Amino acid sequence: MLTRFDHVAIAVPDLDAAVAAYRGFGFDVRPGGRHPGLGTENAIIRFGLTYVELLSVCDEQEALSSGESGRVLVEHLRRGGGLAGFVVAGIEINAQGAGLRKLGLQAELLHMSRARPDGSSFAWRIVAPANVQWCRPWPFLIEWETTDAQRLEREPAGIHANGACGVAAVTVAVRDLEATLPIYREALALADAGSLTRPELRAYGRRFVAGDTDIQLLAADGEGALTRRIEEHGEGPFELALRFQPRTAAYSSAVTPAAG
Repeated sequence: MLTRFDHVAIAVPDLDAAVAAYRGFGFDVRPGGRHPGLGTENAIIRFGLTYVELLSVCDEQEALSSGESGRVLVEHLRRGGGLAGFVVAGIEINAQGAGLRKLGLQAELLHMSRARPDGSSFAWRIVAPANVQWCRPWPFLIEWETTDAQRLEREPAGIHANGACGVAAVTVAVRDLEATLPIYREALALADAGSLTRPELRAYGRRFVAGDTDIQLLAADGEGALTRRIEEHGEGPFELALRFQPRTAAYSSAVTPAAG
């Protein structure tokens, strides 16, 4: 059962430079750690259980040898990086894995961990449709083995000068909306919140909800900005909207991370 939106990952070529830049935007960015066997490291912008992950490759050869997800991430970074993936949390996520397999998608349950700078570690399990986490028109799923209380004790919510307090929405480019909808409706069983249009992108789509976060799927409705985006970058998340405290609402457009 899926319970809430967990986090969004932004791939960055230089983690130290990204940390400095996001701190300049008013975010409280803290060291995350390294992912053993994956060749990646991260920093965390935490709002509570929900967070933004700044993700980078620290060992390209290890990342490439870790599997298809590692290869996709390396290629994404070679093109400059940007929004790479988004994650929905749940319990007994292998049930969603069975639903994905019923639709003909591979969905292996994988165990992962993060070695933190203080010597502790976080552990979790994931299921990714087609066994690829990054640059796809769907989320991957996470089931935390380290408890919520333990994670927040070691990694508490940041104090963000810009007033950021959560993830409001992720917008996802899809080539074929009708082919993608069964993944969200049947396998993931996310709440369908209706249709939407984005005339400025020449796009139409469908909204789904995970916890208090919108997942907005957009397909091209003729030649336009979204068509060009898919041709140049492929499918996957491309816009991120954060939630801000009311007193800083006027600042929100300036500090919301740009999608690459």
